[in-house]
Amino acid sequence: MSLFLVLSSFSVGLVAGAVLHRTHFCTMGAMSDFILFGSKTRLKTWILAIAIATLLTTILRLMGQIDIVTSIYLEPSLGWMALLLGGWLFGFGMVLSGGCASRNVVRLGSGSLKALFVVLVMSIVAAATSFGWLRWMYEALDVVRTPDLHGQGLGLMEIMGSAIGGGFGIIIALAAIGYCLADQGLRSSVSNIIVALTLGILVPVGWIITGSTLLQDQPYLVPQSLGYLVPAGELLRILTSPFGLGLSFAIVAWMGTAVGAAISSWFDGSFRFETFSNHDDMIRHFKGAILMGLGGVLAAGCTIGQGVSGISTLAPASLVAVFAMFMGTRRGLRYLETGVFWRHWKARPSGS
Repeated sequence: MSLFLVLSSFSVGLVAGAVLHRTHFCTMGAMSDFILFGSKTRLKTWILAIAIATLLTTILRLMGQIDIVTSIYLEPSLGWMALLLGGWLFGFGMVLSGGCASRNVVRLGSGSLKALFVVLVMSIVAAATSFGWLRWMYEALDVVRTPDLHGQGLGLMEIMGSAIGGGFGIIIALAAIGYCLADQGLRSSVSNIIVALTLGILVPVGWIITGSTLLQDQPYLVPQSLGYLVPAGELLRILTSPFGLGLSFAIVAWMGTAVGAAISSWFDGSFRFETFSNHDDMIRHFKGAILMGLGGVLAAGCTIGQGVSGISTLAPASLVAVFAMFMGTRRGLRYLETGVFWRHWKARPSGS
């Protein structure tokens, strides 16, 4: 990567880390609020970020400013088995780990040794699933795919045609923005609006940095945007590889996010070392980190990678993965509530 690409990628992560730290936003927490208490405010914050990112990304694609058809989200066929199982495992795992992948990176930056433990275990399992001894699991599940569309990216714009699919995507994004902003609780929350705007803008910025049509003379660039699971495994591989593997936008932005959270926590006085409360707490986080590392690679991303960056490309694969993450989160919360994996459980009523 050139110095410009490194600095721009790091800057994106720096802003994301600072904002995510100051707003305490977490997609697992957003899902938990809705599942347990029926509160939709944080969930709508996440949806608003997705809608803004989708709107801007689609407009940029229709204008011919970015070419992201070769991104991991727009593969020519849908590996639905890996997406469903991986998303479910990731959702369950982030409940046990006390937060999604991005939240743990932010907590790591602000001094949490618990988050450091989670990130290390998650990264090791992600690297093993992507490149190492667990690779067989990905390959076995990846066999179950929809037909290949002759190398054409599998996204709404590719399926329906660029203009028609893009126009439909814009309509959906605008409708989602209107739906979210109709919520008085969301409109009155400055922090939620800020995090939605930040993620919604930074994701297309990532596409511009790596997928700009002006950078097509640099073939080593793979269109990427924000994500916090897959880059963790790739970063670990770089640090342990004797072959000097190169950096990417996602990896540099990942590091920038941790630094941004550290700077923010230092300035607001919240930087402090956090340790496990007991042995059971550590074991629970350990199990969650394993599931997140494995599931995140199978699902090709996390709640930010697939949830915001992926959906912004209008990729059906991202919708499948996010649905599975939600269901895994739901089951994980029920497991924590009852201690039983499969027994039927009813969510507590709102306000209880």
